[in-house]
Amino acid sequence: RTAATDAFQQGIRIRSDMIRRTQRALREAGVEFIVAPYEADAQIAYLVREGYAAAAVTEASDLLAYECPQVLFKLNRHTGVGDRVIYDELQMAEDSKGEHLFAGSFAGEWAVWSSGLFTDMCILAGCDYLESGAGIGIRTAHTAVRHGCSIDGACDFLRKKIGEEGLEKYKANAKLVRLVYYHQRVYDPKTCRTVPLRPFESSSLPCTGSLLENYIGAHLDPETAMCVCAEATLNPVSLQPFDSHAPAAAVAPAPIAADAAPGVASAPIAADAEPGPRNATARSDEDPQASPRQKRARNGKMTQVQTMWAMAAWA
Repeated sequence: RTAATDAFQQGIRIRSDMIRRTQRALREAGVEFIVAPYEADAQIAYLVREGYAAAAVTEASDLLAYECPQVLFKLNRHTGVGDRVIYDELQMAEDSKGEHLFAGSFAGEWAVWSSGLFTDMCILAGCDYLESGAGIGIRTAHTAVRHGCSIDGACDFLRKKIGEEGLEKYKANAKLVRLVYYHQRVYDPKTCRTVPLRPFESSSLPCTGSLLENYIGAHLDPETAMCVCAEATLNPVSLQPFDSHAPAAAVAPAPIAADAAPGVASAPIAADAEPGPRNATARSDEDPQASPRQKRARNGKMTQVQTMWAMAAWA
């Protein structure tokens, strides 16, 4: 029965009219919601980090790569029981031998992991935007990042698995993908503006201008941002009213493979392919389903959950 239910859920296609009906129902019930300007995971992580929500509820582990402070996995809607992961408590995670995975090998190790290395590990292990090298899983990526303490150092550690010919290209692609997890534009309900998930200095980034916008999303003026994200009156892809049939505007969605067709879920970026362009943040108005997730995280049991739901809907 469980397998049949899982197969049924995977076969469901969420259409834009379903989302519009859900938005209207939420509005009629007085429930606030936010439409993510680009990637929903980044928006949810921002809402939890800034205190707009106590936790995020999800079935995939992507939010950990965005360093979401508290995530609830496998939440049972009938019993309220789920698996809770508090990001800062990952420093206490241990392997099968009882050794800490993210703390203890040197003083202040967790501070280094939580300042970006954890996300780098997730990227190198294989994510929606970058395919990992052959034989590189989460355990190997962890060892490489712990040894190299940077994407460059970790890739050098993995040079035999990545291959000498594609090594430098893979490093460059990984750094571009990191922009999605670090600086994706999200909506700030307080200022009613789009802001980067984390502030940045352009001089420190691997790209600028339109190429940067291909990865973190174009800035929206305040009026447009409010119509898209708070009022849900504009389509976030076309930036046109929902009853308009005007062609979609060129806005920045999530990275897909260079040879992937527009309007499909994001494809992995091979080491020898250019990451980008971003297209509807791995979703489109015709096919708003997220691409398949590659990781799962489970940690700790909760017997009672009191949560503010962070909803980032796509139309």
